[in-house]
Amino acid sequence: MVPQYACFRQKGGELMYPRPESVTMRKKSYEPDNAQRLPEVDGQPDFPPKDLEAFIHRQGIIGQNDAVKTASLICYRHFVQGCPSVNLFCGPTGCGKTEIWRILSTEYPEIRIFDSSNLTNEGWKGTNKISYHFRALSPENSKRAILVMDEFDKLLEPKQSGNMNVTENVQNELLKLFDHDVLFFGPEQPNDEPLTVDCRNVSVVLLGAFENLMKAKSKAPVRMGFDGVQTQALHYGTADISLDDLLNHTLIRAEIAGRIDRVVSMKPLAAEDYLRILMNYLEKLMKRTGHTITIDPAVLASIAQRAVEKSLGARWAFHQINQIYDDLVYENPFSSCYYYPP
Repeated sequence: MVPQYACFRQKGGELMYPRPESVTMRKKSYEPDNAQRLPEVDGQPDFPPKDLEAFIHRQGIIGQNDAVKTASLICYRHFVQGCPSVNLFCGPTGCGKTEIWRILSTEYPEIRIFDSSNLTNEGWKGTNKISYHFRALSPENSKRAILVMDEFDKLLEPKQSGNMNVTENVQNELLKLFDHDVLFFGPEQPNDEPLTVDCRNVSVVLLGAFENLMKAKSKAPVRMGFDGVQTQALHYGTADISLDDLLNHTLIRAEIAGRIDRVVSMKPLAAEDYLRILMNYLEKLMKRTGHTITIDPAVLASIAQRAVEKSLGARWAFHQINQIYDDLVYENPFSSCYYYPP
């Protein structure tokens, strides 16, 4: 049975589903952006953790309550109480790991998100180095930064360059960062000055899908009954990732694993989650374009179900909506109201 949803945002951020016949977003129902922002004190957002948690959900994060709660507490402890930490968020592709921190970075310029899969050593060619990301922040923000290292699981896989073990060398440099030590960086470019960063107040957040780890963990024998041994298919939602799993199934150094304060295992999104995410995305698309968009709920349900079955993630689902909208605009570029199917 196809869910019949229509989503309108009302005052207070409540969601209603009043019409079974179609999914329609109307421009007049939108709140201004600043109505959903955090209150500020001296130019900085001021919040208790519960308010920040609610703010993240208002920006479109569906479910993932444990992860959102933990991210809120990390920010509160970091910015308000001055307690830096190292944290790991694990979860399947498209579950919202990066999006949670992208939302937080819109409020806090101290949060720096970057792809760590091709992180290289200091002194090597390339710009994706720890020093580059500190230089990208202002001197004041770099002293209390939260560095969000996306695709961290790729950094724990074998990687060689000639006779050099890149994986081990990069982890050697990360160890100083995770220890909240003082880091010294030489000039990268002729006009650069040497850089010194005191990391006593710097936090680190590691993000990764760890698909290979889950596959390796599934192949591990599980003892069943009297002398019965078999393998068990594992996936997010049925098994969480622990520090022992990292040590057993990745190339993480024990010193690095021992400095991770918290591991958060995120769950895959259900079809109902994707439906709500798509409706939020349609709302944003309506606001950006000024058009009214009406989509048959069966189409949204089909996109949501395929995203679940193939583990394609929210970004893939957004691309499908964008493709529908682009095709409608191509056929009738001067309309203000679009219906799909036409």
